[in-house]
Amino acid sequence: MSADETIAGLKHDLSRFRQVQEMALLLNSQSSFDDLFLAIVRHVSQIMEVDRTSLFLLDEVTDELWTKVAQGLSKQIRIPVGVGLAGKCAQQQQPLLVHDAASHPDFDSSWDEKSGYVTKTVLCYPVLNRGGELKGVLQMINKSDDLFSAKDQELAQVCAAQVGVALENFQLIQELRQGFESFIRTLTETMDAKHKLTAGHSHRVTEYALFIGRLVGLDETSLDVLKYSSLLHDLGKIAVPDRVLTKNGRFNADELAIMQSHPLWTGRILERMRLPRHLVELPQIASSHHERMDGNGYPAGVDGEHIPQLAKIIAVADVFDALSSRRDYPKYVAGESETSCEALRLDKVFEIIANGAGDQFDADLVALVLEHRDEMAVLCQRLHQQVQED
Repeated sequence: MSADETIAGLKHDLSRFRQVQEMALLLNSQSSFDDLFLAIVRHVSQIMEVDRTSLFLLDEVTDELWTKVAQGLSKQIRIPVGVGLAGKCAQQQQPLLVHDAASHPDFDSSWDEKSGYVTKTVLCYPVLNRGGELKGVLQMINKSDDLFSAKDQELAQVCAAQVGVALENFQLIQELRQGFESFIRTLTETMDAKHKLTAGHSHRVTEYALFIGRLVGLDETSLDVLKYSSLLHDLGKIAVPDRVLTKNGRFNADELAIMQSHPLWTGRILERMRLPRHLVELPQIASSHHERMDGNGYPAGVDGEHIPQLAKIIAVADVFDALSSRRDYPKYVAGESETSCEALRLDKVFEIIANGAGDQFDADLVALVLEHRDEMAVLCQRLHQQVQED
């Protein structure tokens, strides 16, 4: 090998290891599991210079390997540990290098026969977490220059290690998110349960708000903010005395003032919480769900220009649920019998929402809800059915 060829080879090797570093940074920035899977498969294929890469994850309950993404395949694959090349790699927790797949006793040729693809060379590498526990297998197929070299195997080891770290970090983040959401949902369910007629209210408002948010075309981050803002919009009711909160009948002036203070308390309580960075606007959004487009709402009395867009969505969802659920309506809707607690008919609910367009609610949001009223009605029926089943 000439000096020029040696230098070119070293540059090539350095470039591949730099790609691994770039991949590590990218993998640890993924916010969704699907995106993480796709990023791993795409970047490992590029770094290892192979035709296809599959990431198999270990299902510890069934002792199977499964893959959500396998290049060239559209369906999920599940194989028992110990079966096939990836399964053998998982069982032994050792790398498996195959130069002639067709002649290997553990190679399953059925996938090639179904797809018309020809698997020649395969390199499987176990994916472990920091504690050395098996989490999955990286399977790399058909090296571009025919055979996997010793350097390729070293590089595969580095890739597998980075994938293991990324998977473990993502799992830890997911556990934190699930714990946070579980706490929030338990808190709101406890708050709603203080009054038998509001049980499940925050959950239903959240589902209606997310439905509207998706119609609007909000991205995943905005939907996440909308979800938590909706769940926590009535948190301030914890500061409302039970004699007011659970009163059966019309509020007097003092009681109404106390009740209308709950959005203010929602904001104050949430401002004291250390929230994730993307939820920094949650206190303002959650505390603005009773503001009106004409400026006659509360607690701040701001007009539509100064109401957060997500709060406008919650305002529609909140009133929709209040009207379509059993509730002490004389507190909120003029002209109803003081003893009536029954839900309004949905045609009446949509009529009230439509009449509030422009003054109470954002007119564009109202138009969107009315356009999809049948879907909203189905959602309403499903949510109330869930309450009955629970």
